[in-house]
Formats: sequence, structure tokens, C-alpha cells
Amino acid sequence: MNKPIGLSHLMTNRITQYVVLAYQAIAILAFIVIPFLAFQFFQRPFLGLFLEHTLVTNGVGPVGSPEWPLLNKGLKFGHQLVSLSLVDANNNLVETVQPKNYSDVDAFLGNHFPGETVQATFRQKDGTETAYIVNLTSFAFPDQLQYFYIPYFIGLVYLGVGLWIFGLRRNETAGRAFSLFATSVALAAGCLFDLYTSHYLTQLWVLALPMVGVSFIHLGVVFPQESRISLRYPFLRWAWYAPGILLGWLNLSSVFNYR
Repeated sequence: MNKPIGLSHLMTNRITQYVVLAYQAIAILAFIVIPFLAFQFFQRPFLGLFLEHTLVTNGVGPVGSPEWPLLNKGLKFGHQLVSLSLVDANNNLVETVQPKNYSDVDAFLGNHFPGETVQATFRQKDGTETAYIVNLTSFAFPDQLQYFYIPYFIGLVYLGVGLWIFGLRRNETAGRAFSLFATSVALAAGCLFDLYTSHYLTQLWVLALPMVGVSFIHLGVVFPQESRISLRYPFLRWAWYAPGILLGWLNLSSVFNYR
């Protein structure tokens, strides 16, 4: 009886190692892509607030800063962008887009420069629409530091530590649990700026966030000493991930609801 149990344990260890390794590989690819997306955003003129992928304002930003003109208009959370227009010197609307997603906004901004005047029309929470005329700005370096460089560096540290521990202790369940936790924290921090701006990695961030919690529970069960119930029922080490995956799936369906 001992031999099959030992073989089953060995196979489980090998499979979970591959799962953790694949997760870390995805994180490494994300961290390679994130700076390119961020630098592309820095080169675009800045509307003066962050938009979710649904074109709804998220309210994040320093109120009162001259580089955030739309946020200073009182556009906190819950206002949806419905149109963007270029305003010429005679206050005429010479170019108008009605964006369906953030790619349309990015394409519009890519054809213009800081200092140009635009009219941004937002649908308010009560259904009415209000137009705001502001000048495009540049995304200032202090804001780059706060919203990109610091979170990205923190994520990079967690990713590096997770890879290091996985290399040393990948044969131990505690080592795999910590690697999953560190990689999830890395993605949650590193993808945050993309969540605010380009939105290419929104799905990855949404899925990684609940993994922070469930992998931390997993780590608490097996470290520094594995609990008796986990030793008796080894499947419980990974059962915690079922609600995390379910929560991630429900979050995806909610986050991508444009209504």
C-alpha cells in the first residue's frame, strides 16, 4: 500500500510544480510587457483622469494637480465617457469620436498633443450627459513614480523572491505555496498601472487578486509547520484555490459588464 501512495504523492508534487512554474512564466511575460505599455501611455497626451476599460472614471488621482484637469472638474468614480472632440481656436468641434472601448480613446489621443483643447462628454450617474472643455496635458514624472515605478518595483521584488524560493524549495508544499503567493502579489502590484491605463492585462489582474488571499491561506496551513488536518487530507492544501478561482471568474463577468 505504501508504494502507490508514494507514487501518487510524487505525481501530485510534480504536477503542482508545473502549475506554479507556468504561473510564474505568465508573470515573467507580463512584467516584460508592462513597461512597454506604460511608456507608450507616457508618450500620449493625458486627459487628466484614469478611465476603466468600460470608459468609466475610477476616481484615482491627486485632486488639485494641474496635470489632472478633468479630475479637478469633480469627475470622481462612476462617470462614463461617451464622446471626445477636438476644439479649434474658434471653439468649433472639428473632430469627434464616440469611443466604444479604451482603444478608441488611445487612438484619438495618439493623433494629438499636450496643450490642445478637447471636449469630453460624460454620462453622469443619473443618465444625463455633461461636456467638459479642458487642455490635454502630459503625465508628469511624480505621477509616473507614484502610479507606475513604485508598484512595478514592488511587484518585481515579489516576483524575484517567488522565483528564488521556488528554485530552492519547489519540492516542498510550503515552497510552492509561498511562490504562488509572491507571484500573485507581484501581478496585483505590477499590473495595477495597466489596470488604470492600457487595460491589456485587466483579466490577469482580476484573476491574480483572489489568488493572493487563497495562496496566503495555503501558506498558513503548511508553514512553518503543516497542520494535522492537512497532513491527514493532503487534498485540502489545494482545495482553498477552488473558491479563489470561482471568485476570479465571477469578478471577470462583473468587471466586463458594460451596462
